Amino acid sequence: NNRVDLRKHNQGGVGLSQRNPEIEQIVLSETDQFFADHMYSNFGDLGEAIKGLLDSYQKLSKSNRQISTVEDMQKFVDSYP
Repeated sequence: NNRVDLRKHNQGGVGLSQRNPEIEQIVLSETDQFFADHMYSNFGDLGEAIKGLLDSYQKLSKSNRQISTVEDMQKFVDSYP
């Protein structure tokens, strides 16, 4: 049914839905172009593609935060609107 229940996933003992109660479940789109382009990509290629998306979003939002580590990416994604 293309649903992901985030109440079951924990990060550091805190469930994702506990950090943001509005996202207890998400519905995955079957027409997700990023997924279609990268569903068979290896971890390195996927990381580069995500970094590219983050860079393009930063240009659009004129954000000056530096993203150079996985932790920086996680913080950025957590604060993404």
